[in-house]
Amino acid sequence: MRMKRIINRRLLAISSVAMISTLILAVSVFYEMFQKEVLEDLRNYADVLRSTGYFDEGKQNTANLEFDNLRVTIITKTGEVKFDNTVNLQGMSNHGDRPEVEEALEKGEGKDIRHSSTLNKSAFYYAVRLEDGSVLRIAKEANSIWSVFEAAMPTIISMLIVLWLICMGLAKLLTKSIITPIEDMAKNMEHFDSNNIYKELLPFVNTIRDQHQDILRNANMRQVFTANVSH
Repeated sequence: MRMKRIINRRLLAISSVAMISTLILAVSVFYEMFQKEVLEDLRNYADVLRSTGYFDEGKQNTANLEFDNLRVTIITKTGEVKFDNTVNLQGMSNHGDRPEVEEALEKGEGKDIRHSSTLNKSAFYYAVRLEDGSVLRIAKEANSIWSVFEAAMPTIISMLIVLWLICMGLAKLLTKSIITPIEDMAKNMEHFDSNNIYKELLPFVNTIRDQHQDILRNANMRQVFTANVSH
């Protein structure tokens, strides 16, 4: 019984580690795909806005544009913010040291993801260099991976409970299938079917059976000797 409990617990432990690891990996892969999709959308927005010519030097007319929860920023080669549709330009710091802006000025395009632990959100940035050397940057906020975890937690817990119950049942069946041949063999050492036990145990079983038979022979010899002496 003790061996059954040990095997059962270890199988459940392995199943638990596998389930949790798979869950974490699945969420991580999903969020990685989500990040790539958001950045690709921002890139498409930037290409469309650049093609309109609204942000060319001397033509910046943004009155008729709707940005659909996007932050659109125009940054000069020196890092000065010329336009931002969400904040007042007064008092804005120089943006020349922002990773996506530096990359866009150097390579023509750049991107970055910045996480806010206080807001539990992630800010996605995509920047592209315009013909006049300034940078058009598109930004969007989205939930962080922890927010995704929190939102999906009820479903995750329900799935884990169901999987745990299934694993408990499978662990009991597997433990029984492992232990039963050994128990049957232990109950009948003299007459057991070698086809029903594990091949790896045959040398061990044969040694024990030989020792068992030797003990029985010695016991019989002592009984015979004792009987002869008493007569």
